[in-house]
Amino acid sequence: MNIIEDNEDEYEIIKIDLQIFKEELKKYRENKNTIPNNIQLKYNEIVSNYNCFNLKYDPKSVWEKKRYKNMKNNNNNNFKHKLHIFTPPNNNNKDNKLLIGLLNKITTTNEEIITNKINQIINKNNLDLIDIVINYIGKKYDVLYLKILKIFEKYDKNVVYNYIKNYVEKKTWYPYSLIKEKNILENEYYDDYCDYIKWKNNQLNMLKILYFLYKDNNNMYDDICNNLSNDIYDEIDKGLNNNEYKYLIDYLLELLEILKEKINEDIIDKLKKYNLKKVDSSTKFLILNITKN
Repeated sequence: MNIIEDNEDEYEIIKIDLQIFKEELKKYRENKNTIPNNIQLKYNEIVSNYNCFNLKYDPKSVWEKKRYKNMKNNNNNNFKHKLHIFTPPNNNNKDNKLLIGLLNKITTTNEEIITNKINQIINKNNLDLIDIVINYIGKKYDVLYLKILKIFEKYDKNVVYNYIKNYVEKKTWYPYSLIKEKNILENEYYDDYCDYIKWKNNQLNMLKILYFLYKDNNNMYDDICNNLSNDIYDEIDKGLNNNEYKYLIDYLLELLEILKEKINEDIIDKLKKYNLKKVDSSTKFLILNITKN
């Protein structure tokens, strides 16, 4: 190989024997797909220490989450999007069947007609039908169903209050053991994750019922809202201090956000003192949304 050096102001020209060039080119082509040993060792180390590199793509899970997101964002009252709950074939309770059939049909267009028919079904002797209406609201929050709920108060002014009070006192909203003990976002808990989403939506809608009732009658529901917001905050505080699963903390914050107008200043001040640099962006967003004026 000959090297010819020209003036300092000019580029150097390197001449390589043609045979040497061909041999080097051949080596390059033969080895271009070979991974260097140090890179291969680093790859093995990463794969063995970080589970995320071993996760398989789960189209079923992706589809479920996408479907849920679309369903959540769809708030129109078109009949084709309405919730339908069907009675079992052996259900002989006439009032149950009639009420469920009418709830399946109600829209903003036929609201008056359907409401009048429901008024003819509900009376002081079948107030247990309230379970059906609340079940509907739990699955799909809709003001139309809330208006139906108020019909029961004509026959017993405390029937709705007692239902909500019982819900709060039993802490039905409290996360159940599986979602506290296991990370249900892992692939092996796919079915449990789907169950959790349904359960979570039900609890969020139950608190929306409470907030609706509070706005309608502040005095009656004031204490319930105060006690519940305090209980929820206590669980949030425990979760943040014990580094519980993020989805649990966010769920509790979503509950608290619904009661935002009823949260006392002491809770707001405590939330403002958390170091938001240590929490994920979604958790940070929820806390800021609750504490902002």
